[in-house]
Amino acid sequence: MMRGRTLMLARLSCGLTQEQLADAMGTSQAHLSRLEREICSPRSTTLIRWLDALGFCIVVKAKIHR
Repeated sequence: MMRGRTLMLARLSCGLTQEQLADAMGTSQAHLSRLEREICSPRSTTLIRWLDALGFCIVVKAKIHR
């Protein structure tokens, strides 16, 4: 799972405030702050909205363990 700090750094690298990103995600700034501080964990749908709002995409890679 992505850590809150990693997601915060991604937001900052895009030049967005918490308020701007929260608006783009359709959530509150307070909720985004809790996610970045890892007070709560994002649902998969929240994580997808988060990354989408930042212009990132999720790539899933399957690996067979033998």
